[in-house]
Amino acid sequence: MRTSQIIRDNEDAIMQTLTDWLAQHLPFPEIQELISTEVIGDEKINCHMAQEIGTSNMSKVIGIDFHSVKFKRKNNVISLASVNVNLWIDNVVTVINPLFIF
Repeated sequence: MRTSQIIRDNEDAIMQTLTDWLAQHLPFPEIQELISTEVIGDEKINCHMAQEIGTSNMSKVIGIDFHSVKFKRKNNVISLASVNVNLWIDNVVTVINPLFIF
């Protein structure tokens, strides 16, 4: 941007209005407390190996016809979101999906 455009933008009332509005309505409010879902993964979680698993799967399909490509479930990436959380309420187990918590 040229200096003349910067000066016009700084003098523009719309720019000042936007700046004032953002100052009053913070887009990222500060949170004072720590929120924890206490979701713990087990040995099945392998999302930290996603690149290696993806590269391995791609190398297996090179040169194969599209109709003969098959992937095994054991070669899938499993994220922490797939973990079910069990909650005991009055001696009844309730499964909670951690994606619905927030």
